[in-house]
Amino acid sequence: MTGDNKTTTNAPDTGNRADSVWTWGLAEFRDRTAEPNPAPGGGSAAMASAAIGVALIVMALRVTRDKARSDAEIADLETLISSAEDLMARVSEFADTDIEAFEGFMEALRLPKATDDEKAARKEAIAGATVVATEVPLNAAAACLEGLDLAIRAEGMVGDMIVSDVGAGANLLHGALHAVLLNVDINTRGLKDPGAKADYERSRAHLAATGTARQATVTDRMSARLA
Repeated sequence: MTGDNKTTTNAPDTGNRADSVWTWGLAEFRDRTAEPNPAPGGGSAAMASAAIGVALIVMALRVTRDKARSDAEIADLETLISSAEDLMARVSEFADTDIEAFEGFMEALRLPKATDDEKAARKEAIAGATVVATEVPLNAAAACLEGLDLAIRAEGMVGDMIVSDVGAGANLLHGALHAVLLNVDINTRGLKDPGAKADYERSRAHLAATGTARQATVTDRMSARLA
């Protein structure tokens, strides 16, 4: 066999954030979400769930790798694990990015509007923040699609006793995808450019339909494996 089968984790990069969701405990995340504040909200909760979904798939791949007997099988699994770890870190980032997008929008709303110049600046800031708040969940949903594709690939590689975790991870990713797209729905209402709004709505529809199709593939394969 090649390799030492060490487990490594690409932790989400919290950058300069003093209060990343990934520095909280699980109970703190739950309790902060339950507080009567807008953030963390649905987008952050969805992407935290998506990150756990990817983590379940990574776990299944690692368990399978550690029991593999051929160099070729280990190499294939390690390649997929490396990609999955990178995806897990990127998906995790969106739990913070969602909060940042919301806070940026709120900052724009709080800008002064006493003069015509201030009103114009505030209007422009709100428009820009609305675009960001629309694009962030679209990009987050695209990352969830990558997670569903990962689940499809992993299903054919992991052992029978661990394949259910791949299915569980896929279900979390699929739910997160549709949950985070609700942020697109609410934010596109504030877009003043009809063309941009239509483009975002088309992207939203494509992501939702593709996610549903990939989840159906996972469900069919899970049914066959678990029968």
